[in-house]
Amino acid sequence: MRYPIICILFLALILGACSSEVPKTKNNQPTALFQGAWRGSLALNDSLELPFELAYDGQVWEIINGEERIALQLDSLGPDSMRWTLPVFGTYFNIKQIDSKTLKGEWVNTQKENYRIPFKAEGGQHFRFGPKAAAQSRLAKKWAVQFSPQDSANSYPGVALFELAPQTSIVEGSFMTETGDYRYLAGEFKDDSLQLSAFDGAHAFLFTAKRQEDGSLWGQFYSGKHWSTFWRAQANPKAQLRPMDSLSFLKTGYEQLAFSFPNAQGDSLSLEDERFKEKVIIVQIMGSWCPNCMDESRLLEEYYRRYHKEGLEIIALAYELNPDLKKFQATENRLRKDLGMSYPILLAGSANKQEAAKSLPMLNNILSFPTAIIIDRQGKVQKIHTGFNGPSTGEYYENYREELAQLIERLLVAQ
Repeated sequence: MRYPIICILFLALILGACSSEVPKTKNNQPTALFQGAWRGSLALNDSLELPFELAYDGQVWEIINGEERIALQLDSLGPDSMRWTLPVFGTYFNIKQIDSKTLKGEWVNTQKENYRIPFKAEGGQHFRFGPKAAAQSRLAKKWAVQFSPQDSANSYPGVALFELAPQTSIVEGSFMTETGDYRYLAGEFKDDSLQLSAFDGAHAFLFTAKRQEDGSLWGQFYSGKHWSTFWRAQANPKAQLRPMDSLSFLKTGYEQLAFSFPNAQGDSLSLEDERFKEKVIIVQIMGSWCPNCMDESRLLEEYYRRYHKEGLEIIALAYELNPDLKKFQATENRLRKDLGMSYPILLAGSANKQEAAKSLPMLNNILSFPTAIIIDRQGKVQKIHTGFNGPSTGEYYENYREELAQLIERLLVAQ
């Protein structure tokens, strides 16, 4: 009789383990969460919410931003609670109320002090701002943008890229600026009003605008719960920004890049080290908090694996919101796990452009995280690329992919 008893006990343990992965109501009954589309929202203030799309297939939760899918990691589960951690950035959702088609809690950004935004989600909602409607008007694909009033010290230019889905009010796109793009935006254009949003675990972006009589768009850009600015756009198929390889350069009197920073183990690395001699090198100025850096890191890792045996080296210089070496060890682990980064990552300092520029005094500035510095086998800087236009910018991203690959290949064969 011993073996049947053991089997029964083993089966009970398995069933108990499985049931613990399902949220329960207060009377300890399993909550069957709706499977399918969910509408999530962050309450930026008492009257303004930032919506985004979620999906649940019974096992995995995903955030949807246009073509982007971000899988959430379930870290803990209680009778009436869940905790989702977002990849790369380490931010999380603390969900305190659960029923079959409603979630309530807060999003917590651990990289900022006491940064919490109320969150809720509703199952069965197949829209972001409102139910899909028939197209009511046309929307140009390319726009010249000015953020903040033009005579303001905070003013900066941009280029908007919009794609209105055929016969519907659904629109996707992005904004390019001289420091990078605003990643995957999605929303609607209805009654001459534009609404777009994106949430990727680090940045919570909301754009609103109204078409004016002259055809221009006037609106507001919100980033998280503390910052917003005015923006204005005019349709312009030839709109462009300054070339991204013209914004940062070596100061007069300097011919090479030089630095020495520690890795997560505390060991210093320098371009003078033997492993980097006579190699083609890309120095990536980045931060773990930066979504554009995340996009660039994926591309650089692809090229590192493709060209490393031929003589390509890549070094990431991480400028962090909290530049503590012990905390950086956990940060590095996230970057390697979630982005697959296998090239060296060094802790270079704090995430402040002015302070970062002091750590690399041979540069005229550090205008953007990320910035990529491409160096030939003789140690000469061949190109400095400021910012990064990622996959959400379509042909701009593809053009840069090809351009960078061609440059790497040319430098690898040059003597």
